[in-house]
Amino acid sequence: MTDLMTGFPPAPQGQVTLANWRTSPFNRWAFQHVREIVPSADIPHDPSNALPLPTATTDLDGLRISGAQGTALTLDEFLQRASTDALIVLREGRIVVERYANGMGPRTPHILMSVSKSLLGLVTGILVDQGKVDPEGLVTAVVPEVAGTAYEGAKVRHLLDMRTGVAFDEDYLATFGPIVEYRKSTNWNPLGPGEIPSDLRSFYQTLRASDGHHGGRFHYISPNTDLLGWVVERASGQRFADLMSDHLWKPMRAECSAYITVDRLGAPEMCRWGLHNGSRPRPRRTASR
Repeated sequence: MTDLMTGFPPAPQGQVTLANWRTSPFNRWAFQHVREIVPSADIPHDPSNALPLPTATTDLDGLRISGAQGTALTLDEFLQRASTDALIVLREGRIVVERYANGMGPRTPHILMSVSKSLLGLVTGILVDQGKVDPEGLVTAVVPEVAGTAYEGAKVRHLLDMRTGVAFDEDYLATFGPIVEYRKSTNWNPLGPGEIPSDLRSFYQTLRASDGHHGGRFHYISPNTDLLGWVVERASGQRFADLMSDHLWKPMRAECSAYITVDRLGAPEMCRWGLHNGSRPRPRRTASR
């Protein structure tokens, strides 16, 4: 594999940029250094309130995993073939398996991708319990800026359940179309020659077409989740990074701060796939991006 980001400056073939950071082999470096590529915001932890998480290592030398053509792989062989950066397994509050590769360590930040959606769901549930978010309320009642778009008539629950009738094709291999414009608006893709910078919230004005009714079939599209992030910010009066810190990161007593990518106007993209935390989101034994 080409040496990535080595040298001063790195050789052109080894440079990780906004144009290639999610493609192989450049993602092997980028997914641990997202903050050097995309703007971000902190999710602070509380270093004075760390919760010990002990280790009770399990012997897995005898474990075999079925590979291609009937081969039997050890756990480490499997992780290497799968290009796994880190693996941690907990059982009854103890770490029983812990593996690192590709230069990672216990506190190396790493992108979480769409696991971030689940964390947003947890924050939303907390705000629902506090009476700050009504899952049956209309999205436009909280964020009137999306009135007249395909989200007209959608409820907050429809965002949570991925059941909006919004026409959007989440094709990660697309080279043009709405998903590419979406990524440009979030700072995850570079602009083309002469293009004017956009932003995430303005992007919703381009989503005018419907392909079904709200509350209908399950349709996984990431703009739903980003819009839910906007809803919880507006309903709570707090930035999403602070909501994450106050309701999850500090209460779970993480050792390190996390961070989220943001667009040029500070809108969080953690809501869909932009959260980054260390492989141990917990404290030292006496744990994030």
